[in-house]
Amino acid sequence: MTPERDELVMRQLLQLAYDFSYIPTFNYEVHPQLYDLLPEINQLMLDSMDHWFETEGREFSEEHRRKTSLRFCLTLGVGASWFFYQQEEPIDAKSLFQIMAAPRGEDAMDEFIEDAVGIWFSSDSDKHSQWLALCDSTYEVLIAHYDWSNKEEKVQAGLTSVRAGVVTGIGIIMRERTKARYEGDFAWDQHVWSSFICDKRHTIATTLDMWVQKCLKVGLPIGGNIVSLPKENPPYEHQVDSYHQLTLPGNAGIQTIFHIDEGIPAMVTMIPRIDSSRTHYLIVDKVYERDNGVEATICAHFADDPLMRVTFYDTEYLKNRDQYFAGQCYVFDLYGMAYNASVVGQSQSASPFGGTTALHSFVQIDGIHPEVCRFRAPIQEVYNDLDVMIPSLYEVEVGIPYSNPRSGQKHDLSVFIPSQQIPNGEAFLQKGTAIEGTLILMGKMRVTASFEERPSTEVRSFTPLTQRGTPRKFIHKCKPSEVGIEMTDAERLAFAKKVVKSFLGHDLEEAFEGEDGPDFLASRHRSLWVKSDEDYCAASRFMEEDVTPALSHYYQTGRFPVMVYVSLYDKQGERCQWLKGGSYTAQLHYGSMLPGQRMAPREAYKHEMLLQVLFEAFRNLHTFPLCKVLHKDLHYTSQNLPDPIVSREEFLVHLEGVFEANRFNPEGAMKVKVVFNEEKEPYIELSYPDGLIDRLEFKSHQHLITEICIRNVKRPNPDVNINIH
Repeated sequence: MTPERDELVMRQLLQLAYDFSYIPTFNYEVHPQLYDLLPEINQLMLDSMDHWFETEGREFSEEHRRKTSLRFCLTLGVGASWFFYQQEEPIDAKSLFQIMAAPRGEDAMDEFIEDAVGIWFSSDSDKHSQWLALCDSTYEVLIAHYDWSNKEEKVQAGLTSVRAGVVTGIGIIMRERTKARYEGDFAWDQHVWSSFICDKRHTIATTLDMWVQKCLKVGLPIGGNIVSLPKENPPYEHQVDSYHQLTLPGNAGIQTIFHIDEGIPAMVTMIPRIDSSRTHYLIVDKVYERDNGVEATICAHFADDPLMRVTFYDTEYLKNRDQYFAGQCYVFDLYGMAYNASVVGQSQSASPFGGTTALHSFVQIDGIHPEVCRFRAPIQEVYNDLDVMIPSLYEVEVGIPYSNPRSGQKHDLSVFIPSQQIPNGEAFLQKGTAIEGTLILMGKMRVTASFEERPSTEVRSFTPLTQRGTPRKFIHKCKPSEVGIEMTDAERLAFAKKVVKSFLGHDLEEAFEGEDGPDFLASRHRSLWVKSDEDYCAASRFMEEDVTPALSHYYQTGRFPVMVYVSLYDKQGERCQWLKGGSYTAQLHYGSMLPGQRMAPREAYKHEMLLQVLFEAFRNLHTFPLCKVLHKDLHYTSQNLPDPIVSREEFLVHLEGVFEANRFNPEGAMKVKVVFNEEKEPYIELSYPDGLIDRLEFKSHQHLITEICIRNVKRPNPDVNINIH
């Protein structure tokens, strides 16, 4: 027996299942516990089969025994998948096997296969015959590689067949879940799909199942994220789901999102996808994310008319969910997917607008599904060049005023109408003809439109201190004859760099990247640009800086760009001129040069909820739950770090390094607890194996964490080496 041989046979069996359309892909993840149960289940099956052949099935030939046994093993895997994933509690192999063999008992093997296969197919269906054909093909592969007369070979052949059956069963489960997803009330999706499916011989679910199988087999990836979502109720345990977004080739077709749920690909959604559309420059106002975390509705306004607003379903939100900035301009493709369109005057039902409504109308129906709109408009153009898998579509271009009541401006919009909605549409859908109906407004981001990226508006200031907590002294060295003379621009800049270098010391190295490059490369993936703040207005100067070189450096290297302004103070603690030979204290002003404003939180977090999210992140050593609750200009200070962190992105990278060190610390990870104080806000206490105890406090504004501070409340034994936390 060799693992290489078993792997080869397994691939061949999965290829068969794929060819028979039982699985859409070979790369299924199986629940580890189920895989652990398979060897014992397989042994129980073979023992039962041997017992039955020695008693009831004596007349079977040796070849018939082999064929029947392996067929049962394959079916056993299907049944094991089905029953295992129905169990709420952990189950052992014998119990699972007995469940599958009931009610006739594990010795009644002559009827067991019909019971197991009957889970999926009636005995007189084409699918049942197809299943038996798959069993025959599987037998031929197995018997060509395994010697049935050898006991160990026999067991391994059965196990390989069981494993193939498990994966096949998962594929069947996925199909059943897909059907269930579309058999009930699924909001506006139902209207869309019912308008497309004109073959009355099949239900919506059956037709969509066929399309899904094809999409999963030959679909092209649009984008996929590893999305980590907290559970709906506390405690916010870390949960990671792998989502995949696929589309069928062509300029129109089907697009799916599914994820691996305990080893089973589970459908999240499926929508019609159209590439032919009209582009619009839109400024994003808000993102309304659905509960699944991978679908969203975008609320935006037109760049040339702030009062003209539009709300649409984002067809590629999974791919672009981390790219949205509030107030940022993007190029979006928009189109309308109509599901009850008609030519004005031809509809048998009453017009949603009434007979006197203006010809150009576009009205949002309700707030639950703001992307659903009623429309009425004359046709400007008609197009018929779509390559579609779904029923044929008419593409018409109309001028729609969206939602600005004061503007007479109209924007062109492509509306796609399934041909069955307007019989003989080629004759009726002509330029100038007015149409009306209900549509789903859909769109996808094409590109970020604004290339004049601006940095953060926040500048954080602090004073370098000695170990005793007093302001550090910085002495300018010069010739005795030059003492008291004002520094030139070049001398001020040079001294500012020396202040930063002297303060951070070993944490820095010279960059040597040219005039536009950073002055220093710091630890924690940071690059520093240093300037002298002789005008005493660091915050104002920061907003006028050209950050293009810094952003280019950031995009090329991944190092976080930070601008540092240095201000000098005299012995009395007053700002002063930059004079040669003086002794000064300093103030450093940090500003992150990362662009834009990330989206506001998708839900209103109270202070105690933010505390809970912080606690769970540190307890579980996972940073993702913090992403949605941190302000972009997060100010992080720690007694374990020499200088602050002034952006959310840099903080998350730093924190991930801290968590990684804790995960692999041989002495154990830090201990986390919430301390409640009647006089002050509760805080988080972090206890480390080396004896250090930190106190974590934070501030929030408008449901976002704006500041995090960690300070020591207990130092370890001086003989113990202290790591930076």
